Amino acid sequence: QEAIQARGKGMPVYEVIGSSGPPHEPVWEVEVLHEGRRLGLGTGRNKQDASREAAKKALSLLHLGSGP
Repeated sequence: QEAIQARGKGMPVYEVIGSSGPPHEPVWEVEVLHEGRRLGLGTGRNKQDASREAAKKALSLLHLGSGP
């Protein structure tokens, strides 16, 4: 979030897009979006872990896109 805000681009949005597995052990899928563009997709045993993974992938994408 800070990387996007530092660029003056507003806030990213996190959305739960699904879950799979048995009810007692779900695996959650969360995506992070910015201006309608998916920056990262994460999975985890809870929504927080899935969101954290999505954020890490988004950060990697932003750093790759920033160039030297």
